[in-house]
Amino acid sequence: MDDYLFITEATEEDLQDVVEVHQLSFPGFFLSKLGSDFIRSYYKEILRYEHGHFLVAKKSGHVVGFVTGFEKPQVFYKKLLLSAKSFFVPLVF
Repeated sequence: MDDYLFITEATEEDLQDVVEVHQLSFPGFFLSKLGSDFIRSYYKEILRYEHGHFLVAKKSGHVVGFVTGFEKPQVFYKKLLLSAKSFFVPLVF
């Protein structure tokens, strides 16, 4: 049964695996260059956003892929800016 691929809603517990998959999938891209703490914060904001969509593909209990998106991007990015202190701290330290 561990060989099956399961698609499910993402949770905060999935974020570490999501960060690893992101970094392996997008080496050298902008978000990847900002580091794992920043990537984790970004995806956490999508996970918490009421108009966000975040699915993970799991195999043997580990995330092997994911997809995210959101409706009302202008609202999402406004909220992102309002939470700038907690979101951008990983960039400074």
